[in-house]
Amino acid sequence: MIPPTIDAKLDSAVADLSVGAQRLTALGMPERCVLLDSCASSVAEVAELWVQAACQAKRIALDQAIAGEKILAGPFSVMRYLRVLQRIFQDVDQTGVPRLPAAPRENSLGRLCVSVMPIGHLYDRLIFRGLRCEVWPQRQAFLDMVDAVLQRIPPRFAYYPGDRQRFEHAAGRLPDSNDDSLPWTLIRGTQRSEQPHLFDEESFVCVCAETMLDEASCEAFLDAAVDFVNSQLFGTLGITFTVTDAFRQRQANHLDRAIDRLRYGTVCINQWSGIADVSIRGQGMDQTIIDFTQQSQGSGSE
Repeated sequence: MIPPTIDAKLDSAVADLSVGAQRLTALGMPERCVLLDSCASSVAEVAELWVQAACQAKRIALDQAIAGEKILAGPFSVMRYLRVLQRIFQDVDQTGVPRLPAAPRENSLGRLCVSVMPIGHLYDRLIFRGLRCEVWPQRQAFLDMVDAVLQRIPPRFAYYPGDRQRFEHAAGRLPDSNDDSLPWTLIRGTQRSEQPHLFDEESFVCVCAETMLDEASCEAFLDAAVDFVNSQLFGTLGITFTVTDAFRQRQANHLDRAIDRLRYGTVCINQWSGIADVSIRGQGMDQTIIDFTQQSQGSGSE
């Protein structure tokens, strides 16, 4: 039961939503598709205002490239979800089962892998184009590169209440500036015994922490990394693997076993795991794997 608020209009809307949810279960697939069309039209009508409001709240100029983030995370993701759901309803109405973007396959462990993107009619191959990434062999050089990139990104307005306090808690210091922005910050060489909050809490601000696992081989490192994130880190929503093509070709079975052991809902390979929020929202899988390296090679995603 949702508790009442001080806004009578909001309470009325929530009550209508609850009644509508009950009615929805009795509707056929064609009627549901009509409702989804109506929802999509409504999203299109408010999309521009939606993006403007998000940018205003975060003090992002509409002519900045970062404004595209508000399009992707806002109306785009909702519109894509509505169209995916509409296609599923249409398929179920016509054939009894939804169509998949590609045929299911078994991986090297015999696990069934079901493709959920890219979906052709949604222009996924244009929006989620395959990305290429290079891994530096030296840790220090790699971290220096990350730091250099962060330094080139303008500070973002701290729009969440309590952001400065969260920044101080995560980084162990106050921001250098006294304005309403926070600097992108990478903390190197962290240890759980010394800074447990970085492993047990999400900073929810622009602070990232790096730690090191000392292993003699790539295979041993991968096994240790899986054990570490399963047992030492808070959260199970999503995780990212950065893997070279050479390792994947040489140790495909080892990588499959590592992914199989991960206790995370979304596993992304060579891509930020947050992309799942706008690409596969609502798919209802136990574990979803988004593989941009395979996509760029033309074999699709799991």
